[in-house]
Amino acid sequence: MNRVRITKINGKDFQIYLLPAGEGIKRATQLAKAFAPTLAALVESSSQGVIDYSSVAYSIAEGLEEIDVLEVCSALLRDLSVSGQAVKLDDYFMGNYGEFVEVMTFALKENFESFFEAKGFVEKFLPKRELEESEAE
Repeated sequence: MNRVRITKINGKDFQIYLLPAGEGIKRATQLAKAFAPTLAALVESSSQGVIDYSSVAYSIAEGLEEIDVLEVCSALLRDLSVSGQAVKLDDYFMGNYGEFVEVMTFALKENFESFFEAKGFVEKFLPKRELEESEAE
């Protein structure tokens, strides 16, 4: 299996390596547990026809407290190269956070898309109480 993924952002080729399965499962589970409230807020808002972005933003902020964001970013971009040159995360993205967000979005999608789209994902990671409350409404 090809562990390398490449995307073009702002005219530059960004190359990442997928996480090994064990580390990927660990990280995906951490992310799922941290952001289950965000998913619940999105599901609840979308079922009402209007997304309450303030509620979603609050849930994201709470979720960020549950994980070491820098550690996750460093793991996902551990072997990052830009246009064929290896780069250091801290140096390359200094003052360039917009591009960082685009690269992280790509890395998250490539590593975890199948995990988060799996059947039963919401039921597994959404706290049972919140799931029951949303079903009761």
